[in-house]
Amino acid sequence: MARDEKRRQKALLKKRRKDNERKKKSNTLNIFSLDSYSYKAGLIKRARQFPIYECLINEDWQDKGLAHILLSRKQLNNELIIGVFLVDIYCLGLKNTFCNANISMEEYERLKFKLSQESSLITCNPILLESTEFSSFQINPFSDISFEF
Repeated sequence: MARDEKRRQKALLKKRRKDNERKKKSNTLNIFSLDSYSYKAGLIKRARQFPIYECLINEDWQDKGLAHILLSRKQLNNELIIGVFLVDIYCLGLKNTFCNANISMEEYERLKFKLSQESSLITCNPILLESTEFSSFQINPFSDISFEF
């Protein structure tokens, strides 16, 4: 009986080791996949390295005092890194922001369409982003990612 029990425990130990190795391999693949959080976060952190594709702002931003700014940068694989900023010109400065990486052109066009339904979008110089006061703020709503556009 003791011999059979040792064999069983040895087999269980061997099975656990194989399972752990399998888990490690699958985790490694998920960490570096193109849609993983860490990969996108790395792209966003390095966004300034990519050329600006388009910079848009709502047409009536000076009248309303509220600017919707869409900045996109073209990645090497022809997908985009986007940053969307909501800026209160008169009072609060930067109110809200979000960004994403690996955005296809179709998704980008859909986003532009959604933003343009409230007010038409016009092309603006990216320097305008810096001239609106929000760029001097160091507001970071997400402490684990720095947004550098």
